[in-house]
Amino acid sequence: MYGGISDSPPCFHALQEEAWVVADQMIRRPDLGIHALYFAAHTLHTKIMRDFAQLPVSSHNSLEVCLCWFCVCLAVLNVIVVAIYPPTAPPIPRGAG
Repeated sequence: MYGGISDSPPCFHALQEEAWVVADQMIRRPDLGIHALYFAAHTLHTKIMRDFAQLPVSSHNSLEVCLCWFCVCLAVLNVIVVAIYPPTAPPIPRGAG
């Protein structure tokens, strides 16, 4: 096994960098479906937590725009789901349970 990024083969580095691009492209395509969006969001979350240093400073603004776009998509999706499937049970009060 490889001890870390510096010990990894060159193809691993390419895959690490490609994950940023693929996740970014997927998250901008809500037509791919909720599972693909979840995968893209999870991939971006993992990349931000583990590999943020890989991302050039010049890309930080683009990442911020991408994450804001995803939040807007989630908000719209939530409104649609609530409109189609209204909650049947009253909300649980905060602090209860």
